[in-house]
Amino acid sequence: MGLLDKLHEHSQQKQHQDWESHVGPVREMAQMAHDWMGEPITADAGIIGRRGESAYLVLKGAALIEPRRLPGHWTGRSQGFSVPVYKGIRYRVGASKGTFQQGDEVPTPIDQGTVLISDQRVVFAGSKQSREWLYPKLIGFHHDDKLPWTALQVSNRQKVSGILYTEDTETLVRFRLELALAQYSGTRAVFAASIDRQLADLMAIEPKPTPPAQPAPPASGQPSTPAAFVLPRAGWYPNPESIGQRYWDGAQWTHRTAP
Repeated sequence: MGLLDKLHEHSQQKQHQDWESHVGPVREMAQMAHDWMGEPITADAGIIGRRGESAYLVLKGAALIEPRRLPGHWTGRSQGFSVPVYKGIRYRVGASKGTFQQGDEVPTPIDQGTVLISDQRVVFAGSKQSREWLYPKLIGFHHDDKLPWTALQVSNRQKVSGILYTEDTETLVRFRLELALAQYSGTRAVFAASIDRQLADLMAIEPKPTPPAQPAPPASGQPSTPAAFVLPRAGWYPNPESIGQRYWDGAQWTHRTAP
């Protein structure tokens, strides 16, 4: 194998490793979206669970986010001007304090602790503050596009609060929260189908390695050795029994299918 061939093979291996790093977590999420129902809440969580409650995620080192108002400022203030009156005494004319403008409210971390995402609620337990967002009172939620935090809006609280996590746990937190909400709202099948579509899209762009060069045929008069039969590696392949794709685990067809 020449140098260019080796470089090309290394590039293909790198592309496939990058693809595997993306498809691996999505494959795991697809499986969880279909049949994972959470875990019991243990004492290690530091939060007392309710009867029949299942934990979808226990995350330590998270932060509680609440809006805090920045310092205000005066606008339109004028010092006016002064005129001399008598031997060092001056009289100021036209001074004005202007108008005081309140500062904007910005999301601010106010405490650090543990977050529990369950099939009934989201709970934050910190050293100074604690919050509970019950799903029956949840109006909506929003994942911030710039920072790794999620805002949770409930009907019994005027100000929107939320939880802050790290960039390393961003995908984990958001997936587990959306899975828990889908389970509570009865839309789990729709949520699982959306994950399956993402997985199918990734499977469709799997880098295909270049077929190895065929060995030279045996010389005349020499018997040829039959090649060993090798099963395809695990992955998604065209469904032999229907349309779409079906998952091959490396030894046999599974029941998992995708569009």
